[in-house]
Amino acid sequence: MKKVAKKVKPKFNENVHYSATEMNRYLGALNEVHGETLKVIRENSVVTDRKIDNITKVLDEHTKILSGHTKKLDSHTEMIGVLWKMFLF
Repeated sequence: MKKVAKKVKPKFNENVHYSATEMNRYLGALNEVHGETLKVIRENSVVTDRKIDNITKVLDEHTKILSGHTKKLDSHTEMIGVLWKMFLF
């Protein structure tokens, strides 16, 4: 048979009281860990924003290039249409 570990819920002891220095030490450590995590998240968001800005610039450049190709294709299509009319009539 497979053994299943029982989850033991820790009991809250009402008789245990923490001193102000213990609470300050605990809250200080918690704040330090939390602050470091937030710092990493902020740094990653800045890097992500820079990458998005670079991608946007490249996309804008490609859009301009594509627009130029579209104009050239339109002019060639018009030329072909004019030549086609000349040969048909």
